[in-house]
Amino acid sequence: MNDHLEPIFKIILPSMKQAGINYWVFGGISISAYVGYFFRNNVDVDVFVLDEDFKNAMEILEKMCRKNNFLYKRSGKKDERPKFEIKIDGVERFSVIPVYKSKNIIIFEYNDGNQRYLCDILKREENNLSGFKFYSPSKNFIKEMFLNHIKARPDKVTRKKIIMDAERILTKEEFEKIF
Repeated sequence: MNDHLEPIFKIILPSMKQAGINYWVFGGISISAYVGYFFRNNVDVDVFVLDEDFKNAMEILEKMCRKNNFLYKRSGKKDERPKFEIKIDGVERFSVIPVYKSKNIIIFEYNDGNQRYLCDILKREENNLSGFKFYSPSKNFIKEMFLNHIKARPDKVTRKKIIMDAERILTKEEFEKIF
């Protein structure tokens, strides 16, 4: 399961680590880290880095993409949040966004609003799922991010993958409140 993501874990994330860029995997893969195994097919890997590392991360990733014949795209026009995406075999498989540090708060900027977290979200946990090694926030923050995502985008609660994720990380009471 998720073998299509192997280039992310074997090439892309090690390139970032070797360049000294701290990253945190969030989204569906972090839910699997929370659970401790891959329980569903994930389309891509979502990563965040500190804003101060974002430009360097893009430069490293661009070089790595050229070397490996991966397609990439930078976005972040005036009304968009900055984002760097990588396609492998024509499918978006990786994206990285910057987060912004303000005092003891980390800010995620989205087109439809911001989410704020304590700086503790920057404590990294090493994960190893099916031989894929990566860093993510702690389980507490993975769950908090998931809940915030659903609150910000209630239309997503009808998606099968969101329901599968929720069934694995929410208590029965939390699940019943949302679904």
